[in-house]
Amino acid sequence: MTICEEIADWAVGLRADDLPASVRERAGLQARCIEAARVAGAAPAAPFAAAAPDGPIGEIYRSAVASIAHDWDDYLFMGHTGHSAVPAAAAFATDPERELLARVAANEVAGRLGAALFLGPHNGQFWASIHCASAAVASAVGLGLDAERTAQALAIALYQPPYGMWPGFMGPQSKLLTAAEPAAMGARAALLAAEGVTGALDVIEHPRGVLTGLSFAPRPAMFGGLGRVWLTDTLAYKRLPGCAYLQSVAEAALAADIEADAVASAEIEAGWLACEMEELGRGPDLTPIRVNFSATLTVAVALIAGRLTPAELGPGWLSEYEAEVRALAAGSSCDTTLRRLPRRCAAVSTPAPRPISVSATCCASAAGSATPTCATRTPRRRCWARSAPTPLCAVTSAARCASAGVAATATPASKALTQPRCG
Repeated sequence: MTICEEIADWAVGLRADDLPASVRERAGLQARCIEAARVAGAAPAAPFAAAAPDGPIGEIYRSAVASIAHDWDDYLFMGHTGHSAVPAAAAFATDPERELLARVAANEVAGRLGAALFLGPHNGQFWASIHCASAAVASAVGLGLDAERTAQALAIALYQPPYGMWPGFMGPQSKLLTAAEPAAMGARAALLAAEGVTGALDVIEHPRGVLTGLSFAPRPAMFGGLGRVWLTDTLAYKRLPGCAYLQSVAEAALAADIEADAVASAEIEAGWLACEMEELGRGPDLTPIRVNFSATLTVAVALIAGRLTPAELGPGWLSEYEAEVRALAAGSSCDTTLRRLPRRCAAVSTPAPRPISVSATCCASAAGSATPTCATRTPRRRCWARSAPTPLCAVTSAARCASAGVAATATPASKALTQPRCG
């Protein structure tokens, strides 16, 4: 059997009794999450809604545009599947139980496709092609298609998957089409399959198929474990609008409880992907999407507003506070320790240590502070030695940071500074 046939055979045989209680619970939360995101994103999605097609495909399209608008979505291993799984299941299922099965089946298939494409030119929410599969499966199960028609729906949906361009994703409004267009394709594919239209059933694993075309190192084995390993059980939901990589950054800024006008700059230590995203998302215009993808802009907005909600991502708020946001973000930076600690290096002692700014693991220097730092460490040419000639001052709370004469943006104990090791 081809991968499309194996998926279809499992999806049409899925029954409510097969679902663990935790999967049911998370799938229910996913539907509520996407509904909240859809309502919050209605305003920026309005121009797209005006151009949406009629009928159930239009419902799916409008929902996917709105729910992705503020990056306030759910995600699982591996993909942001809710934008297509939730509305496609709702559009075609005739009862709540079938809708739940359709949503879970879509999650399981789309997450596996994302995992199979993990090593490729796209990442995370930009895996647009998974929504072709998600919507096709959700629609087919919702419509009650048999295994043969469901396999054809998946084959048709993945015949010409989207291949997005990064400039259109990281800042402009076109990003809102990331899930909407492929979700509409997937739903349409199910309707075509229901009418007897066929596709290439080996479109996924064929040497010139999806995995080869969209991945540097295809991993077809990721499609295994259906019905045994539940990716729906890995669903997570964001408390704040914005990329998942920036959730802890925003939380840290808000937890600092500091006035923005007391902050001269913020140094943010984050993961490699967050820092690369910072570079990819740079642009001349201040848009909600650029804020969603930027650690420095997110911190600036959070500190200035004292919160981070869809309201701060509206054109009115960003326009009113643009000068302040740009000024604070311009003086801030995002870096990762991976860039500063090579795998192999030799410790090089320096004659005298000098204080340097530590980072938004996180500390923000107070405006006008003579020594804008709340910790000191000994700089090295390539890395820090295992034992430093002077102690490393680790600040683990806002109170301790304040006692050092500066203001902390975030200093949770779990992120206390520790002496890095070489090797």
